Amino acid sequence: MRELTIGVLLLMGSLGAEPFVLDPTLVTADRWLEPEEEAQGLLMEGSAIVLGEELLGKATSHSLPELLEVRAGVSFDSFFGNSSLASPRLRGFGEGGQLRTVVTVDGLPVNRSDMALVPWSNVSLGNLEKVSLLRGGRSVRYGSGASAGVIALETRRNVEEFNGSVEGTVGDDETYRQRLRLGGASEGWSWMVQGEHFDSDGYRANSGHDSSTGSLSVLSPEARWGESRTTFSASRSRFEDPGALDWRSYQKDPRQSLFPDQSLENETVSLGKQIELKLGEDWSFELKGSASHTERVADYQGRVSDGVLKSWEGEAVFARKGEEWSIEAGGRYRWSQLDFERSQPFGSNVDIQLADLSREVWGGFLTLRWEPVDDWAFSAGASWDSYRLDGDAQSPNDAANPRRNFSGETSDGDYALEFGFEYQLTEQARLWGRYDRSLRFPVLDEVAFFQGFESDLPFNTGLRPERGQGGELGVVWEDEGWTAKATFFGQWMEDEIFYDAVANVNDNLPETERLGMELELNWEGDCWDVNLFYAATLSRFQSGAEEGRRVPLVPRHSLSGTLTWHLFEQVDLGLEGRYSSSRVDGNERVVMGQLRDFREIPGYVVWNVSASWEVSEACTVFGRVNNLFDRDFISTQYSDAIYPGTGRQALVGARWEF
Repeated sequence: MRELTIGVLLLMGSLGAEPFVLDPTLVTADRWLEPEEEAQGLLMEGSAIVLGEELLGKATSHSLPELLEVRAGVSFDSFFGNSSLASPRLRGFGEGGQLRTVVTVDGLPVNRSDMALVPWSNVSLGNLEKVSLLRGGRSVRYGSGASAGVIALETRRNVEEFNGSVEGTVGDDETYRQRLRLGGASEGWSWMVQGEHFDSDGYRANSGHDSSTGSLSVLSPEARWGESRTTFSASRSRFEDPGALDWRSYQKDPRQSLFPDQSLENETVSLGKQIELKLGEDWSFELKGSASHTERVADYQGRVSDGVLKSWEGEAVFARKGEEWSIEAGGRYRWSQLDFERSQPFGSNVDIQLADLSREVWGGFLTLRWEPVDDWAFSAGASWDSYRLDGDAQSPNDAANPRRNFSGETSDGDYALEFGFEYQLTEQARLWGRYDRSLRFPVLDEVAFFQGFESDLPFNTGLRPERGQGGELGVVWEDEGWTAKATFFGQWMEDEIFYDAVANVNDNLPETERLGMELELNWEGDCWDVNLFYAATLSRFQSGAEEGRRVPLVPRHSLSGTLTWHLFEQVDLGLEGRYSSSRVDGNERVVMGQLRDFREIPGYVVWNVSASWEVSEACTVFGRVNNLFDRDFISTQYSDAIYPGTGRQALVGARWEF
């Protein structure tokens, strides 16, 4: 069976923002940003990192997570043996990181309403104009789930004249990738078409992955009233799941798979619309809306799950942008419904599990920015969000079992806050600070155990939303190609939701604390470019039986960076590196009433190399080798379940632009 996903997503620019020219290389927030250029509207970006259009278009990485790992210091945990389905680790959030990091495409979240990972294969690097990484709590502007941060993606804007590009790549493990992009304009209307196909057998046995994605966007002529943008896209993907290994199997051969018959397939169609109205010289109104229909099918050794997820969402924002003060006020709404069916052979019969669940989140926000003098800027924001979740599950073959048959409803609401300032110390140095209060509501399968696995709490109405407070203080200095940045942060969370594998239930944890420091260094020279990112994080429980113990899957030290040598005017050689210190594994914390000893996941260092040659103004030839020394390492681990990282892979390709 294949998974069919039909979605209607609204793809558009940032709120009230006018298009602006991005720097052709990696750009950080190490500059005095105008409000309309900031990734989260009027609120302070703080330690944001921004990747520009040229870097994204010429990246040789398989996926956006691979690029973010070396260029922005973001780590990803993979269960499938590739980076196209991976969970980000930001600001000391390890286990369930994808639930605490909001991913947006042109202003709308693409995170599912369940615990599923973001399908990064649906996002083509060749179709992105800008990627903004915002660390720390951002719930005021992005709502529930932005406790760790936000990864904001902006697709290419339409063009004024015909242009395009064609790209092809071939590599180890029968890996192939093709990309196509075309754009043009006629009588004020502009359009863009892009497509990408990826196919690979995967590094591990039974870890193959193939995907295709394409989109068409049309931008209306700019008029006195404003403009609108319409986007249609389609994607298809299939992932083989090699499953986990135990320690002995991992040491013997990390490429093997003990589960040969596990797969996940997806097909997606989407349509989106954005309307931006000009209401005078300073005021504007932007309306966003989306609807989606998703069918998700997974086949795990004969246990077939088929889920249809329908979603509607919208956002409306009034904005006033002035020289001294600016304001945004808006409302947001998101509704999702999941119809689920699971079938599994059981002797001569077939065990069936049915479920019908829905979740809706709605709220409003207000943000302000005030620049009283040239060197100072202040921002503030507040929001209120509510959610409701209800579910019904039946097991026709086991109708009397209350652990598999249930009906329930739960709801809650809370507020988020954010305050910030920026001060231009000197022409080269800037100081900033932020405070935030964040929140996260439970998703569908955190509350409801509807997949057919028995639990004493199949619908957990007592599961509380996560709430947290955090802050950061940073300074940046830049001069003659050099940029240096230091950020110090702290975050204190209440009621974090973790899975208890012994009780087979999701539960709220005691308070946790995350303290850390991030250092960033960039240098752009005539012959060399350097980009380094280091993070030191202390993440621990503050109360309860686990007081003082480390939060799972969070390394205390991580370091990433790139070194680019401009050998000739048309030839670049690159070296990329990633280091992670040891972590403790995830999953159950209490066994037979006693705290178990966490298992230590060894640290690792991985090196990549790359090369590119601009044969002509239109043609570029490139190549790269990931994990140059074929280092065995563990991507993530839950108790005795080990998920190996990817070994050495080489690829070469060519790109033609016109």
